[in-house]
Amino acid sequence: MFEGDRTFCQRNVETGLMEWFFSAREGVYGPFLDKEKAAKALDKFIKFNAETFDDGGRSSKSQVKLSLEPLGSSMNTIKLDNTKSKRGKEN
Repeated sequence: MFEGDRTFCQRNVETGLMEWFFSAREGVYGPFLDKEKAAKALDKFIKFNAETFDDGGRSSKSQVKLSLEPLGSSMNTIKLDNTKSKRGKEN
């Protein structure tokens, strides 16, 4: 159901710090301070979806309706800005 390594890191161009994220069908979540915290948040995310029978829309039999209710304070969806190159310059 949930396979592969979904955690990754990238450098914050403003702070220079490495930040960790995890990806899911629903989006990219983070940043987290380290890989362990990102992995724990991913586990929490998976357990929450399993407990609520949320299959990410893969089944027409899904009992979960779309909701705008936040999952918790440690779960933040971010949008990655793909308009800048790795050096921070506009493409």
